[in-house]
Order: sequence, then structure tokens, then C-alpha cells
Amino acid sequence: MNAPVLVINCGSSSIKYALIDSDPQAPRLAGLAERLGGNDALLKGKNSDGESFTQPLPNADHTQALNAILERLEGRLPVAVGHRIVHGGEHFTQAALIGDSVIEAIETTAALAPLHNPANLAGIAATQKSSLPCRR
Repeated sequence: MNAPVLVINCGSSSIKYALIDSDPQAPRLAGLAERLGGNDALLKGKNSDGESFTQPLPNADHTQALNAILERLEGRLPVAVGHRIVHGGEHFTQAALIGDSVIEAIETTAALAPLHNPANLAGIAATQKSSLPCRR
């Protein structure tokens, strides 16, 4: 059974994503939602045939962009989502399962990466609000 994982890296106005599959023959789906919050927001990437696409997402926020990304996964829904967090301070030295205490710890380290950690938290919140079956 394939177990794809969606890996996302949220910025203040963007989401980079890749769907990593346990089947090495499965095509890698990846892309970028950029200019989020603006009238010129876009989702760009490649489909499973390697063809590029561009989809307008006018005024989309992180949650709307994440849902548009999910629609582009061609039915390969992830079993988990990995979030890239810029700075975990002294709280994290390895991967952690996101729960309330992890979110609180990331919030306390926001001053260490003020341009990134709040955006990373927005990505976590967007994932939790999305239509993903693996949300908590």
C-alpha cells in the first residue's frame, strides 16, 4: 500500500509543496502557491505527466491555497503532512508530532524567526482547517 506524505513549507505569502510517495515509480507532484492574499495569487506546479500548470487563486489565503493544492494531488491523498518549521529554539532537535504543546512551543520561538515561524503556524492552522483526512 502506498503511503504518500505531503511536505509543505509555508512562507508569509506562499506554500511550497511536494507529495512524496513510498512507491519509487510514482510521479512526484510538486509546486508553489505564491502571492497569497493578493489578487494575483497563483498555484504553479507539475502534474503526474510532468506537464506544468498555473492556476489563478485570487485573494486566496493559506487554507484556500492548501485546498487547491489538495485538488491537484490527483486523488493521491496523503496519510500525513510534514511541515518545515524554520526555528524550534531549544524545544526541538528532531521531528515532532504536532499537537497543542508543539504549537505553543513554536509560538514562543516566533521571535527567533519572525518572518517564518508565524507563517509556519499559519500553514499548520491551514492544514487543520483543510479537507485533509489526516488532520487531527
